[in-house]
Amino acid sequence: MKSDLLKIKRQNLVYSLKSNNPTLIGIYIGIWCGDGTQYYDNGYRIKICCDNRDIEMIQFFKFILSQLFGKTVSHISRDRGHKAFLRFNSKFIYDFVFNYIKYDKNKTYTVCLIHNIDDYSKDFIDGFILGLTLSDGYTKDRFHFNVTSSYLAKNALDILKIKGFNPTYYIHDRNKYGWKDLHMVSLSKKQNKKLVDLFDSILIKLNYPTDFQTLKYNH
Repeated sequence: MKSDLLKIKRQNLVYSLKSNNPTLIGIYIGIWCGDGTQYYDNGYRIKICCDNRDIEMIQFFKFILSQLFGKTVSHISRDRGHKAFLRFNSKFIYDFVFNYIKYDKNKTYTVCLIHNIDDYSKDFIDGFILGLTLSDGYTKDRFHFNVTSSYLAKNALDILKIKGFNPTYYIHDRNKYGWKDLHMVSLSKKQNKKLVDLFDSILIKLNYPTDFQTLKYNH
């Protein structure tokens, strides 16, 4: 009996949310839309793609999983080059994302939020755009968000407009190369600074000790 209890503890099973904080939820959903994948293979497998040099960002991903789900993730799987994955198993977390997102057969090309942006709370969309930017955004000078899902690009565009920004939208036609079009949402340098300040304020509210640019680019 004692060995069985120790085994369950080591598995770190999750049956419910540890926190209902909408910002944490938004961040996880945003990160998952950009860098997450999941599948069933004799268990509910979840992977968050990362660069093994991005130590600060990996630690932040672990923080979100711990704060939101009480999930402790220690294993990082190395892939080719610097590509790596945070891997974990959880039926609850696997199912959880479908309360917020939808996609067709190919997640990368079709993933998006289920509802219109104005159906979500301010804190959720703040977290969501932060998570999206960590995964697929660029904030070193001008803000750029590039994805092959036109629906996810529209989500980002609508959020930025609601937040008082003036984003531009551009489609990179890549059909001649046999690739999916790339949908880009951008902000000016001045507005990029304002967005990064917003992200920093979110991290402060979460009592997280690292600023956004350090999370994004410290490797």
